[in-house]
Amino acid sequence: MDTTPPVAAAPPFPVLADAVRQADLIIVGRVSGTHDQVVEVQPVELLKGTAPGGKVEVLLDATVGDLSDGVLVLDGSTPRHLLADPGVARREVERSLAGLPVPDPAPEEAQIRTLAEAADLVVYGRSRPAPGEPRGAAAKVQVEVIATLKGVVSGTEIDVARGALAPQPGGPWAFPDDPYSGVFFLAQDDSGWVTISPMPPARIERRSVARVLETP
Repeated sequence: MDTTPPVAAAPPFPVLADAVRQADLIIVGRVSGTHDQVVEVQPVELLKGTAPGGKVEVLLDATVGDLSDGVLVLDGSTPRHLLADPGVARREVERSLAGLPVPDPAPEEAQIRTLAEAADLVVYGRSRPAPGEPRGAAAKVQVEVIATLKGVVSGTEIDVARGALAPQPGGPWAFPDDPYSGVFFLAQDDSGWVTISPMPPARIERRSVARVLETP
């Protein structure tokens, strides 16, 4: 009987930072046609490199399967091969181009303490996009409060908007399209509860925040 442990399959694409560095061309593209296993893409915006002729041909293989409009990280071959998932978020690509970490780094203890001191309310909760928010760019969510870490909140659900953030490559973070849990540092203004954190709530661990709040 063969007892050799199975070898883990290699990931289909390199780490995004490596893919962006290796890429000959990165575009925001719109699919305009398909023939055989080659997809013709019309560049809408160039993020890296040049696209002579105004069109790009991308090879479909078993790794890709299908292609739709969006950000494409491509090599320099003809036709070109994808170096990153065709569903990669533009913000992540722009952060990688700027040499910033992807995903956003978790906050350090000093950052958590500063945010907690500034917040009127800190809750651990599960969010879902508010009705009418665009996919991939939600700026408002409804948060089901699971635990209140600081402050007082009435009810078990609150409306939360992303607060103003300092400009950064790729733009501000957006709430995910799918429900997720995280820690929300909130202040109250005329419009209601707004986040004050420069990093997404999902990147902030409840235990880390609770530990800081318990330490004078």
